[in-house]
Formats: sequence, C-alpha cells, structure tokens
Amino acid sequence: MLIDWFTVGAQALNFLILFWLLKRFLFGPIRSAIEVRQKAISDTLAEAAASKLEAETERTHFQDKSLQLEKEREDILAQAVTSAQAEKVALMKQARQAADELSQSRLESLRSQEEKLHHSLRERAQKEALCLARDILQTLSGVELESRSVEVFLHRLEGLEEVQRETLKRALKDGGGKILVRSAWDFTPEHRETLEAGVERILVQSLRWSYLTDPELLSGFELAAEGHKLSWSGAGLLSQVMASASSGGPGHVG
Repeated sequence: MLIDWFTVGAQALNFLILFWLLKRFLFGPIRSAIEVRQKAISDTLAEAAASKLEAETERTHFQDKSLQLEKEREDILAQAVTSAQAEKVALMKQARQAADELSQSRLESLRSQEEKLHHSLRERAQKEALCLARDILQTLSGVELESRSVEVFLHRLEGLEEVQRETLKRALKDGGGKILVRSAWDFTPEHRETLEAGVERILVQSLRWSYLTDPELLSGFELAAEGHKLSWSGAGLLSQVMASASSGGPGHVG
C-alpha cells in the first residue's frame, strides 16, 4: 500500500492549525470559564464554611444561653420555694401569735367579766344586807343606820390614841382646817350638825367642812385632811352599829 505523504502532511498541518485555533479561541475561554467557575465554587464553599462556623458558634452561644437561662430559672424557682416556705412559717407564726393573743384577750375579758360579776354580786349582797340591817336596827332601836353610824364614828374618833389624834390635828392645821367627808349616802342637816359638832369637840378646833357622796363606800364614811384620812368599812360599822343597837348604847369600838 502506498502512503500519500502529501496528504498525511496536509492532514497533520490541518490538525496543528485546528489545535492552535481550539487552544486560541476555545480552550482559553473554557479554561477561564472553568477557573471562574472553580473560584465561584470555592468562594461559595468558603462562604458556606464560614456560615456553618457562624451557625455552629451561634448554636453554641444559644446552648450556653439556654443553660444559663435554665440555671437562672432553677435558681429563681429555688428562691421562690425558699421564700414561700419562709413566708409560710412567718404566717403560721403570726397565726399562732394572733390565736394566742385572741385566746389571752378572751381569757382576760372573761376574767374581767367574772370580776365585774363578782363585784356586782358583792355590791348587791352588801346593799341588800345593809337594807336588811336598817330594817333590823329600826325594829330593835327605832333609829336609822346613818344616825347610829355617826355615833359609832364619833366614838371611834374619841377613842383614838393621842399620837393618832395629834397627827390628824397637824394635818388639819397644815390644810387650813379643811376636811372632806366621803360617805355612801347624802348627809342630812341633822347628821352634818351632829358629826361636825362631835369632831370639832374631840379635836378642839373649828373646821371648814365639805361633803362628797361616793356609792362605792356602800356604808360608813371617811374623813380626809391633807393626805391623812380616817375611814371605816361598811361591814365594820355595820357590826358595831348592830352591837350598839342590841345593847341599847354606843358600846365599845375596837
């Protein structure tokens, strides 16, 4: 077989020309496009990697923030529980204290009511006893209890020891001769005249008299002058008056 070297040479020349044209007009733009494409892909991958790193950082920050918030929530809840327990203890203590105070107040109120009741009953009993005594005395001697009380009082004053009498005299002198009579009843003019005359005779001095009715005394009366006073309870006077009325005279006062 014969080789046509001219044809081979022409084809080789055509191949070289074609290769140069492809390299010049096709491979260069393609390579440039590939390089641009590769650069774009690299940039995209880099951006993706940066975004992924940023996302990982954000996720880590979010997890840390979530853990911190969870811890703060637990701390707040624990504080709330502790505060609630403390408030519960305080409220229970206040409730017990209030209950104790209420119980004590009720107890004191009951005691006060009991004392008032006893006092009222005692006053009522004494008043009824005095009323009964008046009736008995009027039946036995025909005199009033007040009149007999004045007599017993003067008898007791006259029987004072000298030291007591001098003390009363000095008190009256220091007070300008003022003397106050506190009694359970209103003195009649006759009772006042009898009392004043008897006291001034026993103490040997003129006095300036004033009277005050005090139902709390129930019976009997007291003389007060410059911080000193002579007083007799209703019960003591009553027993002495009854003894005096029974014997027909003023009797002895102890």
